[in-house]
Amino acid sequence: MSNRVTTGWAILTVSGAELHPEDVSRILGMEPDRIIPRDAWGKGIWQINSRPAGNEPIEEHVKDLMRRLAPVRRSLRQLAREHEVRVACVMDAGDEAEAYFELDSRYLLLAGALGARMEFRFHAAFME
Repeated sequence: MSNRVTTGWAILTVSGAELHPEDVSRILGMEPDRIIPRDAWGKGIWQINSRPAGNEPIEEHVKDLMRRLAPVRRSLRQLAREHEVRVACVMDAGDEAEAYFELDSRYLLLAGALGARMEFRFHAAFME
């Protein structure tokens, strides 16, 4: 089997036990793709999803999120002082034994500037 670029998607969440998701929308001036109220799992969650198609490389999904969030990075950094800010990358390796992804250092730096944790999850269905 050959190596291939990993595809998938990325999401940014702001979450916390004391988080009111509607406050995040107001602070950032952005509408979320998903809100989970505080009482659903004991914490509120405000989420935006990457917009590229699922078959695009994961780097394109991270780039999309980071570009959209760059204008509000200071506000996200403030939110990260009281709540968890996380960029989750979910990757589909398909039936490949090995797959890879690359992230340009500027996107890693921007994630750090946001005060965000980076999470990477791989999904693979290996052929028998």
